[in-house]
Amino acid sequence: MEWTEHKSLSITNKYIKFDNTIRIFITIDVFALENALIGVCVWIYFMP
Repeated sequence: MEWTEHKSLSITNKYIKFDNTIRIFITIDVFALENALIGVCVWIYFMP
């Protein structure tokens, strides 16, 4: 009983870790996208 409980707990922890990693990547992606859009806007604005 204890062993299966521990096993399921470790699986849950792995999923939480995986979920957090995905969230971090999505956040980085959003920031990268925003920076890219700002860069394009600035480039268009200053383009002769």
